[in-house]
Amino acid sequence: MTETKIAIMDGVREHIEREPVELWLNSGGRTVVRAYNEGGNNFTEVDLVDIIEWLNRSRHNRFRWGLEDANCGKSFGAARQ
Repeated sequence: MTETKIAIMDGVREHIEREPVELWLNSGGRTVVRAYNEGGNNFTEVDLVDIIEWLNRSRHNRFRWGLEDANCGKSFGAARQ
């Protein structure tokens, strides 16, 4: 399977080198967030489904990001930094 770029994620930042962040379908068929580094010569990929599943498992992060609280069904505002 070949890799396919889905989107350039405008407004999503790679903080160290200010390189682009993109959404890709990788050669394994997984949707990944790809952040470039080393002047665009290298990149790292993080599985998007893994991120979403981790957020869903973590009560602390559900509260922090303003998602519905699993225990009481209430929504909370996202934490500001």
